[in-house]
Amino acid sequence: LNIIAILGNHDLQTSRPLEESPVTIVAESCPNFTLLDLANGNLLFNDVNFIGISYIPPSIFIEQKQLTSLLHKFYEYVQPKYLNIAIFHQDMDKFYYVKDSTFALKDEQLSPFDYSLFGHFHDRIEHDKYLVVGSTYPLSFKQAEVEKGGYLLTLDSS
Repeated sequence: LNIIAILGNHDLQTSRPLEESPVTIVAESCPNFTLLDLANGNLLFNDVNFIGISYIPPSIFIEQKQLTSLLHKFYEYVQPKYLNIAIFHQDMDKFYYVKDSTFALKDEQLSPFDYSLFGHFHDRIEHDKYLVVGSTYPLSFKQAEVEKGGYLLTLDSS
């Protein structure tokens, strides 16, 4: 079993050091764990190319050229002969927490990828081009009414 992860805003915006993050603790205890980030942006597994982008703070979105430059670095990981799956912890323009959707990724920015997986938005949304995983546990009483958990992605090369 291979586990692939990226960092979310709660991993990056806490007062605890990254070494004490749950993601880091799992990474150290699981031999088949890969944390994707700027330095290690993709993992090729059989015929699937996973491309991970950790949480991008809204401050980067303010200067659109910085965001475009950052995304183009990840586009370089796309390999046309493989299935390219992007993993984001980010708002998308169809659903977002911030009041201004200019801080959210647009459909056209996802076009280099065959499929996209999203964190950050706490509800589940299943679509033919993306999956919003949702939070694994409720973070408010309102969210307690929404199904929580995770997804196990099984890939078949046929």
